[in-house]
Amino acid sequence: MTKPKHVESHAALFALSSIGKRILVSSWIIALRMTDTLTFSDEQARRYLSAGQRPERIARRKGLLGALAVQPGEHILDIGCGAGYLAAEIAALVGSGGRVEGVDVSEDMLAAARSGCHDQPFSSWIRFSRADAAELPFPDGSFDAVVSHMVYEYVTPIDKALGELRRVLRRGGRTLVVGADSDSYVWHSSDRKRMERVLSAWEEHVAHPRLPRDLESKLRQAGFDAVKIEPHALLERDAEHHLIDMVAAFVPGRRGVTSQEAQAWAADLHELGRSGHYFYGATLYWFTATVAS
Repeated sequence: MTKPKHVESHAALFALSSIGKRILVSSWIIALRMTDTLTFSDEQARRYLSAGQRPERIARRKGLLGALAVQPGEHILDIGCGAGYLAAEIAALVGSGGRVEGVDVSEDMLAAARSGCHDQPFSSWIRFSRADAAELPFPDGSFDAVVSHMVYEYVTPIDKALGELRRVLRRGGRTLVVGADSDSYVWHSSDRKRMERVLSAWEEHVAHPRLPRDLESKLRQAGFDAVKIEPHALLERDAEHHLIDMVAAFVPGRRGVTSQEAQAWAADLHELGRSGHYFYGATLYWFTATVAS
């Protein structure tokens, strides 16, 4: 499938958008009852937004669109839409006979999404609004499909949220849920033991660090059928990987990690990047499921 040119220009708009001094990463604060909020500095925000137009991110979105099997005229919901990249590409595919809703808990991200879409050809059939994954503001059976990328591991009331996901889908509807298991991270470091301590502390930023192991059964319990799982490798070689400084800011004081240790950990990764040895990998699990007709 050839991607419409106006979708490519949409991605460029986001890279240039100024969304304020403080950006909250939607996928990491989607639950109302989280213990901590992760924030970005201006520079980290720039890296986060610009990463969305990198070739591997574009390729991943193309894969998500294929797995979701978007069709013209459909009504589709993106839970944890963030800056709206995926929702925009969905809107281009459903056309004027369809409708796309993107929900997030971050007003900053929603503002970026609205700004990037307001003058696009699909602006009249895409909408972004603030909502929590566990309390979706839509009537029963509102959507043909729902997608959620790296969100549910951050939602404390996971069973309630999956029940909401099922509720807003029509009979015969389908969903695509993408999540990661924290034990799948492969992050190169000069000090392996220090890396293990930092990753252990980093687990505290999620409610369910190993959700994929239980997600199939939880989806079935929520009323879904035909649940399928596909593993997809994620590889990051960019020395400017925005996750480094975010982790370094979050972990001090958790599970014995000190501020000095966190700073040394980040400095090591940046140095590995400068020398061409940066390596971050993880496994993303794509869950597809349907609602019985």
